Amino acid sequence: MAASGSYDVAVIGGGVTGAGVARDLSLRGLSVLLLEKGDWGAGTTGASSWMIHGGPRYLEFDWDTTRLSCVDAGHIVTIARNLVYRVVFLIPVLPHDRNDIERMETAMEVYDRFQPLKKAHPHRRLTPEEVRQAEPGLTPDVIGAVTMEEWGVDPHRLVFANVQDAVAHGARALNHTRVTELIRDGGKVIGVRYQGPDGSLSEARARAVVNASGPWSPEVAAMAGVEVHLRPAKGIHIIYPHRISNFSISAESIDGRDLLMVAHGGFTLLGTTDDDFYDRRASDSLQVAPLRG
Repeated sequence: MAASGSYDVAVIGGGVTGAGVARDLSLRGLSVLLLEKGDWGAGTTGASSWMIHGGPRYLEFDWDTTRLSCVDAGHIVTIARNLVYRVVFLIPVLPHDRNDIERMETAMEVYDRFQPLKKAHPHRRLTPEEVRQAEPGLTPDVIGAVTMEEWGVDPHRLVFANVQDAVAHGARALNHTRVTELIRDGGKVIGVRYQGPDGSLSEARARAVVNASGPWSPEVAAMAGVEVHLRPAKGIHIIYPHRISNFSISAESIDGRDLLMVAHGGFTLLGTTDDDFYDRRASDSLQVAPLRG
């Protein structure tokens, strides 16, 4: 087994959280080892809706979370303006919607208070004629709409930019490298053992080990004798290989769930479902299924 030295911090998980932690610590002058079992951002990060969440869904019950989400989004927009782009949503209102046009505009007026935190524009209220002109594919029954501006991002580019910056400031970053064991001294974690892409085994000592492995955090925590309880969920996106509209659309499905049709560059994401996920055997792979009509 090869020894790879000692670090201030070893970070397990190369998604947006782990890469961001590695970058932040490196910028603060700490020595960092970043380990990712697959490719950068290939887990939960890459399987997202490709958006920087502003937190409008929390407006009804939790303004603090909306504010924090917008503050965090603002940091990303400031640091990585070249990686993000504006995503304008139309939120159409139909005659029998639970939230009529007045309620939707009230909600957007509240959200407008937080929009400056992420350098986004305030909403606009559209007449039926304006919304149908913006998106002719909407039903003629639409009675109006409000707009909402968010930020889109390619998560893989964002993660890799963080990894590159961490490396530029002295971090060591290894992908396709799986942590096999946490080195312990009594009850204290003092390092990691890991297997590289060529099957070689190495170990590194660290003053601190960060578990940034997302849905795999219970497995990593178990190596330290710690139990982490998660309620895993699985989301499903339908991916269209073209833009369906110049706008993104927020709507409600027939069973009451919120649906987003998000326009990104040359493709469109429609989703997402949010179901409990119990099959841990399938958690290491992204599941892709073509639709045949």
